[in-house]
Amino acid sequence: MLIFIFNINKGIGQISDLDIIVPAGLNGKCGFIDKNGDWAIDPQFSDCGLFSDNGLASFYISDVPEEERFVLFYHPIKKGYINRKGEIIIEPQFNNAEKFVNGLAIVDIDGKFGYIDTTGKIVINPQFEGASDFGENGLAVIKMNNKWGYIDKTGKIIIDPQFDEAGVFCKNGLACVKTNDKYGYIDNKGNVVIDFQFDGAWYYFTNGLALIRLNNKYGFIDKTGTMVIKPQFDFAEPFAENGLAAIEFDDKGGYIDRTGKFVINPQFEEVLSFSKNGLARVKNNNKWGCIDQNGDIIINNLYDYILIYDNIIFVKQNRKWGIIDQKGKLISLPQFDWVIDITASIHLVEMEFEDPTIVFH
Repeated sequence: MLIFIFNINKGIGQISDLDIIVPAGLNGKCGFIDKNGDWAIDPQFSDCGLFSDNGLASFYISDVPEEERFVLFYHPIKKGYINRKGEIIIEPQFNNAEKFVNGLAIVDIDGKFGYIDTTGKIVINPQFEGASDFGENGLAVIKMNNKWGYIDKTGKIIIDPQFDEAGVFCKNGLACVKTNDKYGYIDNKGNVVIDFQFDGAWYYFTNGLALIRLNNKYGFIDKTGTMVIKPQFDFAEPFAENGLAAIEFDDKGGYIDRTGKFVINPQFEEVLSFSKNGLARVKNNNKWGCIDQNGDIIINNLYDYILIYDNIIFVKQNRKWGIIDQKGKLISLPQFDWVIDITASIHLVEMEFEDPTIVFH
């Protein structure tokens, strides 16, 4: 439950780290800032999404006051796409418009979801109650008659809608699905590979393991369904690229390795996964900071919240957002009203949600 062009050939190419710009809000308007907190595109939109690799981001403009803007079904909106200069490339025409992934974007027209290509042409007619991005195996999750199934990039149904919930296929060829209140995993033919047995399960395998929940405890399985780390934690997140997973045990947060051994003993009020920059966010005394994989404090617990995107670290203080570097040095004073959670990466949209982009105020 997450989130949505003509002449695309206007100098658009792959985006380097130096070119990263992200949405931020100020005085009721949305624009884009760079890694230093400078405006790359002045705040002028009512809302805007993340840029795709093709250089397009969704946007809309509304006269509705900001405090009323996020009330579901409050007012009709139309979304279009801008380029990295802030120029409108596709005029607002969609009820919702997703970020491009693998050459296609989800769009909502009159409460039904379909897909467009990078020319703005509809390639799969809006007909679904819900939809996801296409996975690496070329299949997307769709919802019809209140059940989830899978289609290919032509719109052909490959696995009939039959599941209560379903996730995009992982690199290992498995997808997490739910039926009769239990989760299991299927292959791309719809065959059950891991029986329906879990009370909860993460859609993706990371470091070869998937997070599951049984009897209100969290553990990890491998692609055969073998329990590698038995359910024992009060909370857990999937393994990060560095091979560590955030867990909570006896009301304290710490980190384990793939064997389930504590690498950083539980000692924090809250913990989140390690980011690609090698830092993990931890909370103590009701404030957030960052540690490295040795458990050493790198950024002191000073902030109301922290978001990390590659080498950009957003921090919240006194209801405003700023930017610091990886050693905690201030780059941009807290001044923005909000920033979009650019760590959110699973796009799954349903008809009931008008604009489920995750925004941190």
